[in-house]
Amino acid sequence: MDRFKIKIILVILFILGSIARFIPHMPFWLNYPGVLVMPVVIFLVVDGYYHTTSLEKYIKRLMMGGEILLIGNFIISLALMKGPEGRLNYNNLSSKSYAYIIGLIIIALIFLILNFKDKCLNDGMVMIFIFVLSVGTNVVLREVNFQISILGNNMFLVLAGILVLLKALDGSKNGTDKRSVIKVLIVFAICIFTETSIIGPAFAFIIYEFRNNKRMIITGLFVLSGLLVPGFTVKALLAAPQWMMFFGIIFILLYNEKEGLKIKKPFYFIYPLCLWIPFIIGALIS
Repeated sequence: MDRFKIKIILVILFILGSIARFIPHMPFWLNYPGVLVMPVVIFLVVDGYYHTTSLEKYIKRLMMGGEILLIGNFIISLALMKGPEGRLNYNNLSSKSYAYIIGLIIIALIFLILNFKDKCLNDGMVMIFIFVLSVGTNVVLREVNFQISILGNNMFLVLAGILVLLKALDGSKNGTDKRSVIKVLIVFAICIFTETSIIGPAFAFIIYEFRNNKRMIITGLFVLSGLLVPGFTVKALLAAPQWMMFFGIIFILLYNEKEGLKIKKPFYFIYPLCLWIPFIIGALIS
């Protein structure tokens, strides 16, 4: 199965997961398909690292996508004011909460302008931007104390960090980057604040080290998935399905290393829409 076909399947699975997450009264099992997406996306990004014609442009696209996504996430969340039991009034949030949210939007907008003007982002800038935006998102979530639903998903930032990680690993292996070990540690530390936590860069590292050894990749994903097992009862396993990401290995094994249709940029729009549309629908009908 080529990259394009796998991406289409991942989009469908992600849509199902977003519907289950954001739209009320959906069957809980709809959460399960979306769990498969993360490891497969990381695998495709690591594979894409070896085939891209311009790594700098690749990172730049992901960073700009992440900044636009964050801005959209917060604007939509503020506009809808979705609370645990329906929509809230704008006076339900403190002025401090508004300051945090608007401040982070402004910071993301500044980063977006800087990225747009710069032809090439250095690794230091990428890591700083990811750190500020990821930590900022967590600060906002803590500040609003989950009074309103804030879209915090931003896989673009995780993937940009993973590409920096791969560059650093290559630099360490080739002896061309004396600061490569520091960069690797920083990326792992930064990703703790992202939606994949340390699982994302850890799986990317495993794929990088054992790129031509599917057995080791399977073992690595099995171990990482095992860390997410909430308990060994059927009820616990079904209630917290993140461990099911292991079954994403099916698509990794089916991948034939062919690109398929050369359509890349639309996926930078599809991911945000797959988040925003179900979130908006869920807020309007709740």
